[in-house]
Amino acid sequence: MGKYKVSIDKIVCLESADPNGHDEVWLLAQGDAGTPNRYPQAATATYSMNSSGDSTWMIDGDFTFEFDRSAILTLYEQDLKLDINTTDFLGNARFTSGAGASGTKSCTNGDDSSYQVYFTMTG
Repeated sequence: MGKYKVSIDKIVCLESADPNGHDEVWLLAQGDAGTPNRYPQAATATYSMNSSGDSTWMIDGDFTFEFDRSAILTLYEQDLKLDINTTDFLGNARFTSGAGASGTKSCTNGDDSSYQVYFTMTG
């Protein structure tokens, strides 16, 4: 059990990576180089998002992870739900002990996607 606990409140899509405008998003968190945690948990589960109509994914603290020194939250996009190898990197956010109690972090792949992660951190 880590000293710090991060709860993801929501993800907001500012710019989707997919040329068709819909990203099928899933999250992977890893604290202190430990075991990665996926959300949604099912191996091929995703949440469809775009920068217009379906721009906000309300998670409401349903996804949490813990760490002592640092953690990484990575956003991925998966077009074909049957093949995990077709996953695209959307961006990541780093959490450290001095990150503050709550706020937002930007996630971008530097090319064609932009997301905001809203979180609450305790510890």
